[in-house]
Amino acid sequence: IQKLVGASDWFVKKPFVFEGAAIGAAGGVGALLILLSGYLIFAAKKINFLGLITLDFVFLPAEYILFLLFIGVALGVAGSLIAVARFIST
Repeated sequence: IQKLVGASDWFVKKPFVFEGAAIGAAGGVGALLILLSGYLIFAAKKINFLGLITLDFVFLPAEYILFLLFIGVALGVAGSLIAVARFIST
């Protein structure tokens, strides 16, 4: 309907792209929560490898966390752009 009253393609696509970014960010946060829960489970047990080596678990560095969130947002935006491109003809 917006296209019929003169809206630009980007004006129509923008809400869907933002929604894709939000869903991608939520997916990235969900993945981080799963990783954190696994980290907490294994770190709490302090796994002793054959009684010789004690493994010290360290959670992901900040760069990896930001990269994971960025990838989630990028995939969400890319997916929404592909989906919206089907319905918007130029």
